[in-house]
Amino acid sequence: MYLAAVLLHAQTDPTPLSRILTATPNRSGLTRTVTTVDPHEFLPADLAQFRYQGSLTTRPCTEGVEWIVLRHPAPVAVAVVDNYRALFPHSNRPTQPLNGRPVVLAGSN
Repeated sequence: MYLAAVLLHAQTDPTPLSRILTATPNRSGLTRTVTTVDPHEFLPADLAQFRYQGSLTTRPCTEGVEWIVLRHPAPVAVAVVDNYRALFPHSNRPTQPLNGRPVVLAGSN
């Protein structure tokens, strides 16, 4: 199983990603639709990535997952981060030790 992620960097100005994240429901059980999403709008220009073997971050924490995490964060508005933290106040799981697993930087310019 492969999982991809991009870290976020909070800033004061609205960003292209803010449009998507502000459309998220404000309580459990609701859904909303966002149309015409172009990921290139909110991903960093440099798509260099870290790759490593890990596990899911929610129960049952299944192992054998290859994580692909972009090296450079994407900007997101502070208000969006605050809204997300209000909806999801707890992190799923603390960072785990590497236990000898390599972390590879791929696609670096």
